[in-house]
Amino acid sequence: MKTTLLAGLFALTLAATAQAQGLSAAQKDEVRKLIEETIKEKPEVIIQSLTALREREQARMLAEQGKNLKDVLPKLLSSDGLTVLGNPKGDVTVVEFFDYNCGYCKRIVPILQEILKTDKNVRWVLVDLPILSEGSKYAAKAALASEKQGKFFDFHLAMLNFKGQLDEAKVLELAKGAKLDVEKLKTDIASPALEKQLFENSNAARAIGVNGTPAFVVGEQFAPGAVGLEALQELIAKARKAGKKD
Repeated sequence: MKTTLLAGLFALTLAATAQAQGLSAAQKDEVRKLIEETIKEKPEVIIQSLTALREREQARMLAEQGKNLKDVLPKLLSSDGLTVLGNPKGDVTVVEFFDYNCGYCKRIVPILQEILKTDKNVRWVLVDLPILSEGSKYAAKAALASEKQGKFFDFHLAMLNFKGQLDEAKVLELAKGAKLDVEKLKTDIASPALEKQLFENSNAARAIGVNGTPAFVVGEQFAPGAVGLEALQELIAKARKAGKKD
């Protein structure tokens, strides 16, 4: 059935091409018959053609993504509004795009902690990408604003370890639990600079090809999804090896 549908699509495409070339009705009939006969005799040709087309498209997308990484990421990483964990001068940079209401982002917290504990030469950059709800956006702004009080990490972990969806009330409750000055935090959350930072994060994510959270860039390697500890360690080792060659 699948082959028949693909064959039909292929025949229609070629027929349309023939029409565009100005063939007569009789000539188009002959072309259509020839195509149908070819499809019946060698349907694998269609599969091979579509596979080759898909591979070319994937290669094009990877090349474009690689270019965007080199163009977009340095500008994003130069921003003062991002949070850096681990070693600020580490030889490998891990960029994590995340949302405080993302269940998968919550699950990888132990992985982050394990890597920062065992590898003292990793620079871990957190990029807020609040795409799930208005609560996510409020949580992102609150986290960024908490840096002014020097209590980001405890607050960050409290929000990611929270079971359930964050909204404004819950974010402020967790902020109080993390011993933040809640009134000052509310004032700082209203800063236009935070809105601008989230806008820049979103633009960078779109250019790189981030379609969901979490997503990672390790060195020049893009890794979407909830990457496991071993896989992430392998990406770090690969980036470190590539850095030594440069």
